[in-house]
Amino acid sequence: MEDRSALLGIEGIDIGGRLEKMDDAEFAAYITETDAFIDAFPDWERDLKASLEEEEYMAFVDVLTLVCEQLKKIGAERYAERCVSLTNELRSLSHEKIIARTVYLLKTLTTLSVDLQLALEREGKPEDARSGGGQAESDSGEGVQILAVDDTSFFLNTLKTVLSGKYSVTCVKSGRDALKYMLNHTPDLFILDIEMPVMNGFELAERIRESGQQAPIIFLTAGARRENVRKAIEAGAVDFIIKPIDRNQVVSRIGKHV
Repeated sequence: MEDRSALLGIEGIDIGGRLEKMDDAEFAAYITETDAFIDAFPDWERDLKASLEEEEYMAFVDVLTLVCEQLKKIGAERYAERCVSLTNELRSLSHEKIIARTVYLLKTLTTLSVDLQLALEREGKPEDARSGGGQAESDSGEGVQILAVDDTSFFLNTLKTVLSGKYSVTCVKSGRDALKYMLNHTPDLFILDIEMPVMNGFELAERIRESGQQAPIIFLTAGARRENVRKAIEAGAVDFIIKPIDRNQVVSRIGKHV
């Protein structure tokens, strides 16, 4: 990864000024720590959820401490502070509030992991290969056609509500229905869930590209496992929206590509 600039725009990473001063060995060491965070995070997430379910708060703190230490190593001090804050407030919070705070923290860290993987996986590729080359030319969003595919009505309804009035959104619940829709339509952007029956998001993305459609593809995901992010990028993904979805992230992610 010769160009280090991709790391500077990631929310939560504060290494501006430090990055430029790193020699090759220091930068390689930094990437090693980044890879360590990416690889360990899914297991940390699982362990945090399990310890909360069993109300094993000592185990919860032990894992959260590991997360905090690794976040500091990659320049994510702001997120490390959130881990420390949650640890310090455990005794004063109800179990329900601890769960809520943890869910929010894990979503934030999932987003961080995915963004780091996007930067590392796609660095050095041509710009047209990153974007898909099919963005609609509209600053306001007017006229932009989005096809959203998810087998869960809840997420489709949420997307439609969030994007109502800004983009034209068509929602379907299967890859088969998506391919049928594409016979007569050319969306400006696709939003695909990864986990779907019969035809998953990776397979659908491949079919979309095989059909000749080159609009950007954004995947919906609840996890940050490296193999899934890599498969998504290989299938044509330009970005990810992390579940549970919220308006700010959805609008921000879509706005970068249309």
